[in-house]
Amino acid sequence: MTARPLVLPLLLALALSTLPQTARSMIDEREGAVMLPAGSSLRIAQGDEAVALNEGVAWRRFTARHGAWQAWWNAATGTPHRAAGPPIALPGYSDDRGSVDRAVRAFITRESALFGAPTLETVACRRLGDIWTVSYRQTCRSSSTIGNSGCTRADG
Repeated sequence: MTARPLVLPLLLALALSTLPQTARSMIDEREGAVMLPAGSSLRIAQGDEAVALNEGVAWRRFTARHGAWQAWWNAATGTPHRAAGPPIALPGYSDDRGSVDRAVRAFITRESALFGAPTLETVACRRLGDIWTVSYRQTCRSSSTIGNSGCTRADG
């Protein structure tokens, strides 16, 4: 199947902060919002730290390939907590659960300079109208499981 452009406004919400089971009800996937539970240990990079991550080689290469994306950085992992930008074609995409999950995983693997090599456990992969949402629990960059639930939105 040919690559189709997909809107991935949260892509790469994959190095997201921890979302325990109780926080899953706080996800409004239609709007791309992921509310963190009270007491979350996530720290978003700010100031010089955010500037350094935005000017990093991996992010500059990513935006050179994929356009004007913006990232909010997880200061602990140095990976995007959330990112938004123009559509990115995902080779292998087809309008079914298995193909969407495989296409998103392949994208994350291809972008390992930015995302590392997280171990992903699919939490949910479902279609909401014209948009697919995929959520993962992950371990990132050899750190202990950080319980992340990355949400990725994709429309075909």
